[in-house]
Amino acid sequence: MLFGREHYAPGLEWDAYAEYLPGWEILGAPADQLDRHLDGVDVLCSFGAPVDAQLLQSGSFGLVQQLGVGLEKVDVEAATAAGVWVARLPAELTGNADGVADTALLLILAALRRLDAARAGLAPGAVGRACGSHSGGPHGRGGGLGRDGRRHRAASAWLRM
Repeated sequence: MLFGREHYAPGLEWDAYAEYLPGWEILGAPADQLDRHLDGVDVLCSFGAPVDAQLLQSGSFGLVQQLGVGLEKVDVEAATAAGVWVARLPAELTGNADGVADTALLLILAALRRLDAARAGLAPGAVGRACGSHSGGPHGRGGGLGRDGRRHRAASAWLRM
């Protein structure tokens, strides 16, 4: 199995997944060098790397599995003509779309609310100093029956919390 990345993430190498794929050799290569690593590969996980007719003809793999967004960079017609199956993991079935949306909202709120400054305000000797920010004014509480509580409930409903 060849992945179109050298590692999953910095510090997380492909061999960390070997226990989940017993009997499989797991390889990783830069997206622009996949053609140099196709010997003996049965499955190509492209991670968005272009998979064109030339790459398909360079190997003897039988499956292109896309572990990410879309198949725009996979020449599905050429793969079909070559007898290579093409598959993807749709976000609506994996839950990944919700995770991506949650992370995007988290990062937006962290930036808008100056999360790093707020965290620094919890350091010894810093408690009591103004830090961070939020759109509800200087007294964010969230759980009561007043304006802040109503805002918290509305945001929670919108976020499906």
